[in-house]
Amino acid sequence: MLEPREQEKILAAQTDDPEDAMMLGAARGDDIRIHLSEKNGRIALNWENTGAVGNYDYAALYDHAPAGAFDYLTLQWQYVVNQQSPYVTGTKKSGTKHWIGYCAYDYRARAYKLLKTAGPY
Repeated sequence: MLEPREQEKILAAQTDDPEDAMMLGAARGDDIRIHLSEKNGRIALNWENTGAVGNYDYAALYDHAPAGAFDYLTLQWQYVVNQQSPYVTGTKKSGTKHWIGYCAYDYRARAYKLLKTAGPY
C-alpha cells in the first residue's frame, strides 16, 4: 500500500477520465464525521462518510492542527475503503494533543484535499 503522497504522484500522472473527476466523494466534507478515541492505550481514528467515498480517501493522525493533506504523523493514516472505522494507530495515548483529518484525492486539481479536521483531543 502506497503512502498518500506517493499515490498522488501516480494519480496525477494518469490521463484525464471524466468519470474519475466524479470520484472526489464529499467535496465539502458535509457528509463526513470524524473523531479520535482510545483503544488498548493507542489512539484510534474514527470516521463515517455517508456520501460518496473516493477510492483513495484516507483518515490521518496529526500532532498539530492540520494545515495540509500530508503533514500527518509518519505512517499514522489509513485508506478508508480498506478498513472499517475505527483504525487503531501505533501512537500511544499520552498527554500530547492530537487531531484527525479526512483527505480525498481531487482528480480535477490533481491533488489531495484536506476535507475535514477535528480536535484537539
